[in-house]
Amino acid sequence: MTHEEKMEEAIRRANLPQGVLDALPSIPALVASLAVAGTALAIDAATGIGGAVELGGAGLLLAGAALAARQLTRSSPEVEKDFPNEPAQATTLKRAAKDGKPFCAKCEALKKHLEAERAAGNS
Repeated sequence: MTHEEKMEEAIRRANLPQGVLDALPSIPALVASLAVAGTALAIDAATGIGGAVELGGAGLLLAGAALAARQLTRSSPEVEKDFPNEPAQATTLKRAAKDGKPFCAKCEALKKHLEAERAAGNS
């Protein structure tokens, strides 16, 4: 198995989210670009200017990370609250639970159903 084939297999096994995989042109193209970049860095390091190239690469990496973070914050949807007034909703639910009153018809029906199943199973 060639080095490139090993890299492709490693990327496939990396359990990357589907969104990341969709953003990639293709796994072989990614591997090829990584191989070219790695070769270029190896040549630069061999010529003695590797430190300057690495510094430039680190700068590009930081710039890319900053741009990605900026894009993510702009594209992420606002988190919606479940209830318009969450403290009031929590107070109502706590009061209902304390008083033993059902506060959700579906929840109460499910509770009765589960209790009936348990009673039938214990008999």
